Amino acid sequence: MTQIQVWPPPPASVDVIPDAVQGPPGPQGPPGQTGSFNVQKFPSQGTFTWTKPPGVTMVRVVLCSGAGGGASGAAAALGVAAAGGGGGGSGLMQDVTFLAADLNATEQVIVGAGGTGGGSSSGAINNGGGGGNSFFGNASPARRTMARGSGGTTGSAAGVAQTGGMYPGSNGAAGGATGAGASNAAPWAAFVSGGGGGAGVSAANVTAAGGLGGQPLTDTETTYTGTGGTAGGGAGQVGAAGTATLGGFGGSGGGGSASGTSAQGGKGGDGNPGCGGGGGGAANGTGAMSGAGGRGGDGYVIVISW
Repeated sequence: MTQIQVWPPPPASVDVIPDAVQGPPGPQGPPGQTGSFNVQKFPSQGTFTWTKPPGVTMVRVVLCSGAGGGASGAAAALGVAAAGGGGGGSGLMQDVTFLAADLNATEQVIVGAGGTGGGSSSGAINNGGGGGNSFFGNASPARRTMARGSGGTTGSAAGVAQTGGMYPGSNGAAGGATGAGASNAAPWAAFVSGGGGGAGVSAANVTAAGGLGGQPLTDTETTYTGTGGTAGGGAGQVGAAGTATLGGFGGSGGGGSASGTSAQGGKGGDGNPGCGGGGGGAANGTGAMSGAGGRGGDGYVIVISW
């Protein structure tokens, strides 16, 4: 008969210890690294210094460039049509996250200024100015990231926002040739908005209201849009500001048009942060002056570290 040997051999017996007693707890381990969460916001134009907080490992940078200013309206003699100014385009946004170890102890922050609004005119439209770029990072050896400024308006045409960033901007609205200014329409940007168009006045001396400012996709309630100025020279209103740290800002409205001796067109509303200014309203009549365009909103930079 063939025998099969099992190796290793099974134990002869198993000891069972009844009512085992738990041993004493081991020594306490060393304390872990203390966490840190830090938010630094730079809400207006200028040059600043960001200082890296101790103990952080990640840094998120949100930049918005300055927005374009609205154009003024035109002015003409009584019985001659005049156009309203176009609204300024919004700024462009970038959202970039870095390893904290890759950043210097301090980095430069530049917040772009909003473009100037076109000045009130007794004749031709005055264009609005473009917004300034926003930067994060020291100039040497190279900036870490940037957001380009928005273009200003050209005549009564809509101001064109910069595109190509992570969050492209929103264009302004066109001024009215002989009637109501255009309202800012889709496609809207995620957080910032373009300005409404200023109203024109007709050859029959009929005045009109300015257009509405835009609304951000993050806050699509129409209450965020700045209303246009009323017919007769009402000023465009500033859009509402959202409560979120990163925005949700409504665009500002265009100015209403006016007619008559010494008529004064309505001023476009000044832009919220990163938002375009409203276009100015037109005017006609002896000594008439158009409404000025609204100033574009300054950009902003937010640095979140943890």
